[in-house]
Parts: sequence; C-alpha cells; structure tokens
Amino acid sequence: MSLDETVLDFRRRAAAVDGSEALNASFRAVAAQFGFSDYAGGQLEPYDPKKPFLLYNWPKTWLELCAAQGFATDDVAVREALRSPEPFTWTEIQARFPGVSARIFAACTEFGWTEGFVVPVHGPGAARGVVSLAGSGPLLAGPARHAMEAIALSAYERARELGDGRASATESFTRREQEVLALIAAGHNDGEIAAALGVSKTTAHFHAENTRRKLGAATRAHAVALAITRGVVRL
Repeated sequence: MSLDETVLDFRRRAAAVDGSEALNASFRAVAAQFGFSDYAGGQLEPYDPKKPFLLYNWPKTWLELCAAQGFATDDVAVREALRSPEPFTWTEIQARFPGVSARIFAACTEFGWTEGFVVPVHGPGAARGVVSLAGSGPLLAGPARHAMEAIALSAYERARELGDGRASATESFTRREQEVLALIAAGHNDGEIAAALGVSKTTAHFHAENTRRKLGAATRAHAVALAITRGVVRL
C-alpha cells in the first residue's frame, strides 16, 4: 500500500468508527507502521483538566512520572507546538534548543523512545492542540512525514468530533471549493488542481487558501482533516 493509500485508508476507517476505543485502535496500528508505538493527542488551549486527552496510549507509568517530575512545565515540544503549526521531530527540536528539556528526553529513552514526531493543531479560532508520537523508528522525512502529519490531524479531528458531536458545515462551501478540498485531500498541489479543474494556478491557489481560512485551519493538512470530519469532503 502506498503512502497516499495508507492516508486514505486511515481516513475512511476513522470516519467509520463509532467510538474512541475503535479510533485509538486504528490510529495505534497505522502509527506503528511509521515506527511509533505510543502517542497522545489533546487540546492545549483552552485546556480542560477533566479531558486532558482526546486520544492516547501513553503507559500509565509515563503519566505518573510526568506528574511526579513536573515535566509539563519544562516541555519544549509543547511550547513549540503552541507557537507554530509546523510539525517537528524530537531530533529537530533538540538541535534547535540544545539542552532544553534534556531530563525529559533522557527519561524517554528509559521507555525505549528514541525518536518522536510532534504535530501541532492550530485552529479553528484560537484553539491549540497537539498530537505527539513516540517510538524507536527512523527520522521521518519527505512523503512519510507528510503522510504521518495528515493521519495525526485526521485522528485528532475525528476524536474531537466523537467527543462533542459537531454538525457538518457543507452549506458554507461552494461546489468549486469542495472540489478543491477533495483534490487537496487526494494529495494534489496547486498546479495539479489547476490542471484538473481547467483554471489558472493562481485561481487554484486562491480557492485552496480560501477554503483553509473558512475552516479556520493554519495548514492545508489540517483543513483537509476538518473538512472530512465536517462532511465537506466525502471519502
């Protein structure tokens, strides 16, 4: 199965599940294909202490260690996820901020986690969230990185939908905007969208960015995840 097929397959599975347990099982299985054994996803701002996670399978012992050591106040990955919507690996964040959160990364190795991938979620509005994956897999790069980002965002939005039962919002999008979103979901760039729709690349870019803004997403990958969970794009 190609990476594009893996992303599409997960999105279809996520859309079909009727509860968080089934969603976690599907996400856990696909994350393992990318070398990640454990993960957690939840909203950071506004933060609800009664619902710290939307989806997760962190070991109980790790959660206990985090609480006992106060890792939350010293986590550079969380701070960076709040600042920027761009995903990053543990290797990248440690190179960017040498020595910061060293005790957290040292503790991670004791759990067998040597690499991680952090996917920030910015929007809609001022909301901020994150999906953090940990494992012993290789450093994600290129198409695999984009695929894991798309899968993580789709899992996050489906988990949020299962939690609050948001209604679909197809009425606020034109037919052309829905066509553009469907093409973005299929992995096409502005040039390919323009060719498929018979419009200029500038027009394709305008529609793509307009749909992203309407959905309140900071990135196109997040816009697709939102569009699928809200029924704007049908799989």
